[in-house]
Amino acid sequence: AAADWIKKAAEHGDPRAQFDLAMRYAKGIGVARDAAEELRWLIAAAERGLAIAQMSLGSMYTLGEGLERRVERLQPAFFAGAVQAAIALVEALDADLAPLRRTR
Repeated sequence: AAADWIKKAAEHGDPRAQFDLAMRYAKGIGVARDAAEELRWLIAAAERGLAIAQMSLGSMYTLGEGLERRVERLQPAFFAGAVQAAIALVEALDADLAPLRRTR
């Protein structure tokens, strides 16, 4: 099953697979719902620098979803992801606007 291949990639350190596996555990897609495993894989992906995982983890800490509300842990997780997401957005916008700048 797909969940087996994703788990193998996650175990080998692929942050996107780790995030995908976390979401599968959160929603019970291809695996049994398991909040502890969701958190385990979400932390692994966040520690590897995956922005969406960092933002998701920051949100969980802020809202106390599945774990104790820990505002002091919010900053490194959530803001690191937000900064990466903002940089990616600026780069994407810059790439989209590049052809327009050349026509002037």
